[in-house]
Amino acid sequence: AFEQLAGSIDEDDNGKAVAWGLAAQARFFLTQGEMTPEVTGTIEKARELNPDEVNSLGLLGIHAFSQEDYEEAIRYWERIVAVAPDHPQIGSIRQGIEQAYQRLGREAPAQESEVAAGPGVTVRIEIAESFRDQVPDDTTLFVLARRAEGQGGPPLAVARLTAGQLPADVRLDDRFNMSPDAKVSEAGEVRVQARLSQSGTARPQAGDWEGELDEPVPVTGTDADPVTLVIDTRLVR
Repeated sequence: AFEQLAGSIDEDDNGKAVAWGLAAQARFFLTQGEMTPEVTGTIEKARELNPDEVNSLGLLGIHAFSQEDYEEAIRYWERIVAVAPDHPQIGSIRQGIEQAYQRLGREAPAQESEVAAGPGVTVRIEIAESFRDQVPDDTTLFVLARRAEGQGGPPLAVARLTAGQLPADVRLDDRFNMSPDAKVSEAGEVRVQARLSQSGTARPQAGDWEGELDEPVPVTGTDADPVTLVIDTRLVR
């Protein structure tokens, strides 16, 4: 569908590039993260029209990181920050940059490890001792904040780390918003959950490890003490 969309767009190189970038993303997911000739060819079509097409830059960064080419991953992801500072996934992109610097044994530049952005919640994530030796250090960790009212629903904010960083203090604020129209700072309180994902995807699957705070957490300024969340459950289905 994205490729058909790209073929139907005339006189709008940027729109056409975005369509090709989304097509590349779909192909990348279809191959389960393998950078096949079809994927790279689609990325090239997007970047011929716009070298800074953000979907393509994101994929190139993910691939470089998976190949342990952390310098290259940083280069692609930092370009997204430069050209699309209001990107809806900017929080996750900044987390990726920080992780890449950590893998290189270096500290991220100040502009990439910026101070907390306004009201939010600070959570200390720990893992139960019984699970500690079962979880590889490179297992993806998602920390999610949802509206307190109701059950489930899309997260307001998502931070992404790895199991090797635990225990860790995570500040969920507007840097990690999933949508510009739904902000953590505008919520009175939120429910917080953490999940260690074997597949690296946010959707829960059997075998993942999970923890959740029993009560909603008030959204406050940066001076609030962290609340502790322990990952203490193994999903069976």
